[in-house]
Amino acid sequence: MRSLKKLLAVLLALTIVFSVMVVPTFAQSLRYEEEARRLYDLGLFKGRSDKEYVPDLESRLTREEGIAILLRIFCLDKEAEKLSEQEAKDILSQFSDADKVSGWALKYVAYAVKEGIVAGRTGGVLSPLDPLLGKEYATMLLRLLGYTVDASNYEFATADFATTTGFPNAEAIRVNNEFITRDDVVGMSYYTVGSNYKDGSSVIGKIIEANPSIKAKAIEFGLLAIADVVDEIEPITIKVGETYQLPATVKVKYTDGSEADVAVTWDRSAVKTDVAGEYKAYGTVAGLDEKIEVTIIVEPDVLAVESVTADNLKEVVVVFNQDVSEN
Repeated sequence: MRSLKKLLAVLLALTIVFSVMVVPTFAQSLRYEEEARRLYDLGLFKGRSDKEYVPDLESRLTREEGIAILLRIFCLDKEAEKLSEQEAKDILSQFSDADKVSGWALKYVAYAVKEGIVAGRTGGVLSPLDPLLGKEYATMLLRLLGYTVDASNYEFATADFATTTGFPNAEAIRVNNEFITRDDVVGMSYYTVGSNYKDGSSVIGKIIEANPSIKAKAIEFGLLAIADVVDEIEPITIKVGETYQLPATVKVKYTDGSEADVAVTWDRSAVKTDVAGEYKAYGTVAGLDEKIEVTIIVEPDVLAVESVTADNLKEVVVVFNQDVSEN
């Protein structure tokens, strides 16, 4: 992992040395349309409209717009809005260009500064209306996750971001020193939503805590996965010709630590209830790669002697294959 990170850092360095600042053309192909729609369906991304889906993924973003989108996706916008206007101004008073922050973005930018997500640029400025760089947004996301980004590693923030979240290395190289679009911000954010904080806790798990109603959608989109099956199903024993029941649900644990009962579909084709023997039934749970196994033991329905022992001349112990106490 460390060597991969070093290689990516070298590639980023070469990109910086041998290229000028890249300004993307709006005709470039979109990469994260599906992720944008998913975030919209989860209620975490608005785009340009509060009433309908207008993602406007081609548009380049300003720094203050990127901050606002970040806070909304990670359910921090409501906390930001709790700041009073004066509190927000006081927080931003350390920056010489605080007056350049748009009125609508004031509380969002202030909250991001207050929480250490944004530290400003060299020279004590925020540059809120400047185009947003890929490495700047990667820095914000890493800080959100609990990592430290400062002057020593800022230039290669996207390399750290890719290592941390699984964001594709080629994409990290592309966006590092580029003015990014809403499409890029959506892609980087989506990978972050599916990752963990520095302390190991689940990002999507925390988002679901704030919005429990989106859990089913998060599972559908693969953002919340099943980590383990909690229930242990004991072997089932029947006599030849008898029927048996398998549970309709099993309890599972998700990657965020929560548990739930989920439906299971059983494949009983390998079980022969008309022939004595030991068989396996296999259960399938949506979102779980492994099969659940249950042992089905079919015993003969004919009274038979399993063993005879005689430890002395007065007593003989006969063990039958079924209970004969009532006979």
